[in-house]
Amino acid sequence: MLESKPDAMRTRERRIRYNNQVTDHSRKPLVMRVPSSRKHKHRMFEVSVEDTFAAGHALRGYRGKCENPHGHNYKVQITLRGERLDNIGLLFDFKDLKSAMNEIIDRLDHKFINDLEPFTELNPSAENMAKYFYEEIQGLLHTRTDDRVQVKLVKVWETDTTTATYFE
Repeated sequence: MLESKPDAMRTRERRIRYNNQVTDHSRKPLVMRVPSSRKHKHRMFEVSVEDTFAAGHALRGYRGKCENPHGHNYKVQITLRGERLDNIGLLFDFKDLKSAMNEIIDRLDHKFINDLEPFTELNPSAENMAKYFYEEIQGLLHTRTDDRVQVKLVKVWETDTTTATYFE
């Protein structure tokens, strides 16, 4: 017949030494909260391309120098993301992404952006141009990759020190 250990003895057995401190494990364990961004850690691939173009615009409704026609040497960066690579190990071919980006750039390069759709109505700010690139590339990816690849973000530089970013 097994003898029952006294309560004090059982409590002592639940205590352990941790960093030279005695911890009583008879109490409920501490619950650590993990930020939601870390709960479901997805493995993602990203690819990015950059290119430049020169164009003019005027900001409608703006009070200051930028309400007048002026130009910029823009730089655009497009970053794609996805969980799976294609059958040859690519997220999306850099050459194809550059080609799609250049189709959009060719519409804007050395033009007055206010005269081009959708910027005849939409103010041609760097923010709106980033969204424009995003939507154009996302539409292409939808048809070419069956939604395996998405645009993560588009960043547009108006100058070396000023950027606008669009993402969803």
